Amino acid sequence: MDFWYYIHPELAALPIFLCGLGFVLKKSDLIADKLIPAVLFVAGIMLATLWVFGSSAIIGDGTNLPIAIFTGIIQGGICGMAAVGLHQLVKQTIKRDHKIDNGSGE
Repeated sequence: MDFWYYIHPELAALPIFLCGLGFVLKKSDLIADKLIPAVLFVAGIMLATLWVFGSSAIIGDGTNLPIAIFTGIIQGGICGMAAVGLHQLVKQTIKRDHKIDNGSGE
């Protein structure tokens, strides 16, 4: 199954942005490294929810409000987890390539 099937096309850049945010947070020592995935998860939810509210036609009666909030939470959570997964993929690839270059062969 294609992972990108679950993310709205308009939010496809959000995991990349969140991965960059995580890199900046790691280098800046503003928060502990173990909290960065949670921060990315929450930031993804907040940004995706803002996108949903900005791009959808929420009528004054509020009938679409729960759907908009749910969509923002799900889309943001997926994007936050994708950013953490992307970081781990890059990290493990570099780690593996480093082991091969050193002749350990693992």
